[in-house]
Amino acid sequence: MTTKIKLIFALMFAFCSNTFAQNINVTFQVASPDSTPVHVFGSWSGWSNFPGTPMTLIAPGKYSATIAMPINTPQEFKFVNGAGNTFETLLPTMSCTNGNSQYTNRTIAVGPADTAICFTWSTCNTCVVTPPPPPPVPVNV
Repeated sequence: MTTKIKLIFALMFAFCSNTFAQNINVTFQVASPDSTPVHVFGSWSGWSNFPGTPMTLIAPGKYSATIAMPINTPQEFKFVNGAGNTFETLLPTMSCTNGNSQYTNRTIAVGPADTAICFTWSTCNTCVVTPPPPPPVPVNV
């Protein structure tokens, strides 16, 4: 009887661990043509949080934001300049897009581990991912 109970719990654990989605962190970075605030806007929120997640200035003209996303779930996104008034311009023929002529968005395959991507504004050109700054060092006063 004890073996049957252990087997039932083992099966329930295996089923539940595969049923609940795990999240990973995706860091988006963009080299923008100007110093206006930038947002990343995408399918992970059902396109409902316009203009998107605010990105932090990490270097002159370069912005970054890290978002937790469901693992192994393809996503679509765009970068938005300013307070939501300027989407980057992407063409459906560009290799980094979904190819949809009505809603041309960038695509990303969210893999099995945390990842970081960097693009140049309105192009499929990648850029070097800038590591986050180190945490501040406490100072005794």
